[in-house]
Amino acid sequence: MAGVVTVACSLPHGFRLQLQEKKLFAAPSREDPSRMEERSVYVGEAITINGAARNRDTKRMMDGSAVLMAGGYALTPGVDKDTWDKFRAQMADWPPLKTGQVFASERDDTAKGRARDGQSGPSGFEPYNPASPPDEFAGAIKTAEVK
Repeated sequence: MAGVVTVACSLPHGFRLQLQEKKLFAAPSREDPSRMEERSVYVGEAITINGAARNRDTKRMMDGSAVLMAGGYALTPGVDKDTWDKFRAQMADWPPLKTGQVFASERDDTAKGRARDGQSGPSGFEPYNPASPPDEFAGAIKTAEVK
């Protein structure tokens, strides 16, 4: 199938991929009744990108709609390449794209291989060990005193 990519996502919840365009809207005020305002609006069809939290629903697994997985990434095949390229350009500063937690490939085997390499690192949604909390919580968490 030409013009499609397989999107790999290590975020547990996945995301909705939808393009946006800037459009002008009337936003009159008392001071300026002809005031216009630029806003982003969604355009095109929203595409659900699967997340890495595996679905434990056995009915979905039995009917074949279970999420494809490789190396901790959920794979979403058949995403339109033009839509993906525009989305990637619009969201260039999005941390999951920068860190490799979300990526795409035109070939399924390339996406699976890169996902198995596990280059993304932590997504930030992992549970933490209370004995060694993240830096932003160090010193802020106190254990209860036993009497």
